[in-house]
Amino acid sequence: MTAPDTNIKKQSRRHKGPLAGIPLAILLAVVAFVGFLIWAALSDADTDGPQEAQTGVSTA
Repeated sequence: MTAPDTNIKKQSRRHKGPLAGIPLAILLAVVAFVGFLIWAALSDADTDGPQEAQTGVSTA
């Protein structure tokens, strides 16, 4: 059931913080994800293909 006399202006004032925070949180998540993708691409570019595993056994 809905309230019989909802004051939209009063409700928008009361929810101003959360309504501003939700888009900011989404923007922060998008920026973090793009940053992660850039970091992953750059760290993957440092390798020159498969690396040879070191077994720790000396053949000398």
